[in-house]
Amino acid sequence: MAYYTKTEVTAHTLSRAAAVNAQFAAIETGFALLPAAAVLGEGRANYVSDTGGVNAYLVTMSPTATAYTVGMEIVFIPDNNNTGASTVNVDSLGVKSIKRRGGDALVAGDLSSAAIAMMRYDGSEFQMQSIQTTSVASLPLSVANGGTAATSAAGARSSLSAAALGANSDITSITGLTTDLTVAQGGTGAGTFTDGGVLLGSGTGAITAMAVLADGEIIVGDGTTDPVAESGATARTSLGAAALGANSDITSITGLTTDLTVAQGGTGAGTFTDGGILLGSGTGAVTAMAVLADSEMIVGDGTTDPVAESGATLRTSIGVGTGDSPQLTGIELGHATDSTITRASAGDINVEGNVVYRAGGTDVPVADGGTGASTHTANNVLVGAGTSAITSVAPSTSGNVLTSSGSAWTSAAAASPAIAAAAGIMQANANFVDAVIFGPAMDPVDWSGRTAANTASLMLATLEDLGSTSEVNVWDLTSTTIASATPLATITLSSGNPEAIAASMGYIIVGSLNGTFIVDPHDGVWQERTVGWPRRLQDTTVPALHSQNVGGVTAGFSDAPAYDPRTGGPLPSFGVKYTSGTKQGSLIKDDGNVWDITGGGSSAETGCLIHNSRLYFNYNNEQLRATQPISTVNSNLSTNPPRLFVYNDNYPYSIAAAVDKMSAANRTIALASGEGLGFNLETSSTGRINAVGGGNGGINASVTRVFNTGYYTEYTKGIWLANSKTVDRGPLPNTLTENGTVTEAAVETGAELLGYSGFTASNNLSKASDADWDVITTGSAYLSCWVKSSGNSAQEYFINFGNSGATVEFILLWDSAGRIEGRDDGATAQTSIATSDSFDDGIWHKADFVRVSSTERYLYVDGVLKNSSTTDAGSLSDDGNLPLYIGVLAADGSSGPADDSTLALAKLSVTAPTATQIRQMYDAEKGMFVASAKCLLQSGSTDAVLDVSVDPITSKVAVTQTDSQMIWNGLVMESAPAVNAGASEHNKLFGGDRVEINSVNLYATIAAKSLRGDLELVRGLKAGLPAGPDLGKCKAWCYIDSSGGINASYNIKSVTDNATGNFTFHFGIPFKSVAGQSAAYSVFALAEPRSTYAENSFFQSSGSDRTKVNINNFNTSATGIDSLNLMMGVFGELENE
Repeated sequence: MAYYTKTEVTAHTLSRAAAVNAQFAAIETGFALLPAAAVLGEGRANYVSDTGGVNAYLVTMSPTATAYTVGMEIVFIPDNNNTGASTVNVDSLGVKSIKRRGGDALVAGDLSSAAIAMMRYDGSEFQMQSIQTTSVASLPLSVANGGTAATSAAGARSSLSAAALGANSDITSITGLTTDLTVAQGGTGAGTFTDGGVLLGSGTGAITAMAVLADGEIIVGDGTTDPVAESGATARTSLGAAALGANSDITSITGLTTDLTVAQGGTGAGTFTDGGILLGSGTGAVTAMAVLADSEMIVGDGTTDPVAESGATLRTSIGVGTGDSPQLTGIELGHATDSTITRASAGDINVEGNVVYRAGGTDVPVADGGTGASTHTANNVLVGAGTSAITSVAPSTSGNVLTSSGSAWTSAAAASPAIAAAAGIMQANANFVDAVIFGPAMDPVDWSGRTAANTASLMLATLEDLGSTSEVNVWDLTSTTIASATPLATITLSSGNPEAIAASMGYIIVGSLNGTFIVDPHDGVWQERTVGWPRRLQDTTVPALHSQNVGGVTAGFSDAPAYDPRTGGPLPSFGVKYTSGTKQGSLIKDDGNVWDITGGGSSAETGCLIHNSRLYFNYNNEQLRATQPISTVNSNLSTNPPRLFVYNDNYPYSIAAAVDKMSAANRTIALASGEGLGFNLETSSTGRINAVGGGNGGINASVTRVFNTGYYTEYTKGIWLANSKTVDRGPLPNTLTENGTVTEAAVETGAELLGYSGFTASNNLSKASDADWDVITTGSAYLSCWVKSSGNSAQEYFINFGNSGATVEFILLWDSAGRIEGRDDGATAQTSIATSDSFDDGIWHKADFVRVSSTERYLYVDGVLKNSSTTDAGSLSDDGNLPLYIGVLAADGSSGPADDSTLALAKLSVTAPTATQIRQMYDAEKGMFVASAKCLLQSGSTDAVLDVSVDPITSKVAVTQTDSQMIWNGLVMESAPAVNAGASEHNKLFGGDRVEINSVNLYATIAAKSLRGDLELVRGLKAGLPAGPDLGKCKAWCYIDSSGGINASYNIKSVTDNATGNFTFHFGIPFKSVAGQSAAYSVFALAEPRSTYAENSFFQSSGSDRTKVNINNFNTSATGIDSLNLMMGVFGELENE
């Protein structure tokens, strides 16, 4: 508080008396606030009086304090002694604890009404400055201060919670023992006993407990060892007792003095005649007869005891005379009236009146379950004759069958079935140029009902060169007459020099050196069409062809075709390939326009094809190109290239750049050239039409008489072990060096593909570092190899490249446990992924290690994903220092030899294949690794392939060479039909029907069918199916993983992963389309979501059509997601229904 506030008086000025008096009054007021002079003089300024109670003291200061301050001192004499912890309240400022100096709580007697208490405030509580009692010695020292807080032993024990020594009543229970109280200490020496167990003493040792006695057990002692529990026989033995009732415990009874009676199970006698036969007597004692004399027998009379008889007495008793052979009229077995056996006739007997037949006796008649005959002619067929003996029919001439006349069976030649297989020379003619199979069965709409012309569901159009004219013949392939058949129609064209023929929707296009011709039946008769559209075109017509010289033609559909009122279906578009002029070819659109393809000029190779709504063509003898979708072509294609497919060099599309013929169906494209056979499997939703290096160029395969590459990707840098130790079958090539000797042998007995083994540190294959793979940086890389091994116990390297320091490597190998492993060792880190199971089983397996980028890689075995990794391996580059090895580790060229392995088809690419492509490659190649598999061209003289034809139903491919014809299924030749005559030129295939054009005739082989006239309505691509298809069944379904890998499927050819959550499913057999729509079907999809995703939703995008469906998978935020697994299904009507 302020006692006085000074007011300054200005110097050298006059002050009023009032002002001076005010100053003095203020001083007086300040002094009035001070304690009295006597109080200050006597030191009683802080002494206060206590008006509180026990342990709660209340004091008032003068002047009154307004707040507690650190250092505040109070002195007072308590009105009451404290009994424990205490508080003080000064001037009603609030209760504060009183503590001993150092912070200890007060104990009883620290504050005494007989002593002055002095304490100071420390900011939170008052501390005693000293403990002033009348007799410090009489106050006990607290436990907290090292005392006992008591003045007696009992009090100390109480304060310390201690018990008295010796016998006492302080300890009421003991719960903290960690050691069992011993027997010597009065305990048991144990901490637990079996519940219900009998306790056993052991001197001063711990008491033990027996196991709980089982039902019926007793405790038995032996006088020495611990007693034991016994029951049953053991207890009876110990007690010397036998079991009650029937038992085996009593082994003998020796003390009986009375014979055991019969009623008691005895004999009632104590002795019997030795050798005497015993006779019972009810419950009386058993008696014994006298010993039988020689020849005596026992004879009974049915009443009294039997007696012993012999001689005449015995014969009299049994009714037999001396020397008699007894004769019985019958024998009754078991019963007087049952099973009576009597004589039937000489050698035969009856049982109950029924004759028993015997071997060598009378033939068993049919009525008695026999045949009525004792012999049958070998190989005759038995024929029933009522109850008469069975007769038989001889087989007669080979090939005969049983024929019924309605009343009898005879052997006769087999009659031809109504729908039999047919084969034969349709026409002997050396003028055939080309042929095409076509008809309503192959088209999206059945147009046959709109014309009066002779048609069939499946037909063949042949093209002949007659010199100054050309001839088109239309043949019925559903006819029962094939040999020397009569055509449905013959159309003569006014120009000769025909080159090629194609057809769609009944429109036949002929390419010649005088332009193109159109033939169709849609006006009621087969004839050339010269007006309307489509029609004949030349370089002078409007619209005009670029050149008269048309070497190749094709027919197909735009992605948005025009409607044709003649057929009620889509109007086809056509493509032509020129053999002269400055243009490659032309697209003849369904809208009446002709658009030229410029650049590169014409070529002798005439291959062209409309497929997937694009025009494919051979470009400049070295490339295969395709237009954009036909509906979008509205001007000449002058860009170079219009759409680049893949070509030779780094992007091979087939065995040769120059393609003379090409054919496609579903996702398979077959290519024929002078250098061999090429295959391509499409995998992208756009039919592989991407810029070079886009990775969606499909997968390719090349086949000659010497090798089969299997399928490979774009940017392939090497295809090795394809029937050569060192030759690279790829486009570059990168030839290997054979170090030492590597063994070469067929992969299986009789197979044409060869495998390679015998790898050691000094026997292997290598190639020096090459720019094709030594600077991959962070990009893609891909290793593939077929391998077979059994018994490997160490790492074995298949194919790999790496530097000498093993700091940059890319490897495909076995590990020591037979697991397949892929190793990606870049500049940042080494990443290895392996299968969880062993494949070291002596079976061929396909291993694929795919590096998409430095942060994404996959390992597949037999087309199935086995492991993956997203670790950043870094750059895969070491310019000039990455040699490639097969059979050993590249880092040192000797370690880890594949000495237990056989390898084949080893490949390196810098394009990462998709999961779908990996599966396609495995499915196509696995047939090459079986016994007797044929996978090479079969000509004896040439690799040239003249023609290819892909079956739209089966996707099998007919391959034609001049001296060989083959049917291929995947990459394996399924059959090799013999050339009918002359030199083979063309083969056309559809649903197992094959048409052959050779140098001397037209020959056809038609498979047997249940209804020939409607064969394609049942199994072809037929639109107009009678009597309705089953729309209640799912016609296509697929179960995929998050990357689009197929787990299981039906009628799904392949799956393309377009983007996150976006997949295209390609149908094996397409669905039907309806007028104005690209497809008509219903789709469902289900997904297994990841835990972090919300509910999924699906919709079908605009990229869907009759051949494929596009499905997007979104979460509730409309963001595309890849679910763990996705299941889709499609309901609708297939083309072949």
